[in-house]
Amino acid sequence: MDWYFEKKTRLDKNFSLEKYDVYVLTSYSKGSAWEERERQLKNKKSQSLSALELYGRGKRVCADGKIWLGIRMFKQASKILESVGEDVEFFEGQIKDTNELRTLLKNEIQKTMELLKGFTLSVKVSGLENGALAFNSSFMGALSPFGYVLQKENPSLEIVGEIYLMKGGLVLSNRVYTAEGNVSVQKKGDGKTIASAHVNAKGFHRELNQSALNALEEAGKSAAEALKDQLILHEQQFLEEALP
Repeated sequence: MDWYFEKKTRLDKNFSLEKYDVYVLTSYSKGSAWEERERQLKNKKSQSLSALELYGRGKRVCADGKIWLGIRMFKQASKILESVGEDVEFFEGQIKDTNELRTLLKNEIQKTMELLKGFTLSVKVSGLENGALAFNSSFMGALSPFGYVLQKENPSLEIVGEIYLMKGGLVLSNRVYTAEGNVSVQKKGDGKTIASAHVNAKGFHRELNQSALNALEEAGKSAAEALKDQLILHEQQFLEEALP
């Protein structure tokens, strides 16, 4: 190891200021440099294998319907690969190297994000036969533009609620109906409520039955709009928490 310093002196009227800059020169022996490189490669290989293991576990838990847990694992694996940087070969198994694993993780994250927005819908409507059809159709039409879709197999969300129809009077010769109730969104599996909305909507029409249908359609739109903002916020928070 070598070292040297530079001295600088600044003179003022009644004093002088001295400054020292010290430089230290160090070097590795070839043997030490080789050992350090081997250590780094070993560490990168270990990290890469951890990412590969998380990928496999994520696939398995997603197959079991635990989509929320699966995407956490995929995100964590992607973050690990970012720190690895260079490509690392696996030598064993069907996945050749970290470059291929990055592509697979990207595809799985995209696919599972779509699954995160799959839901079942079970809203009971009292006061009109087949009234749930009008509410559900309006609700799904208002929510689907944001990527949320009705899904029969392995949905991540359960949307439940109850709506009551109440007949009112007349407004400018139109019959009036009010649709009021509550709708909530729960995570499938643990049943945790992640969004909820109280609905109060009115429908108008000269025909009594159509007035009730109009109220339910308005209630469906209103519920979807109120839940949408909460769902998007929850999704953003979830993705932030998924990163280690």
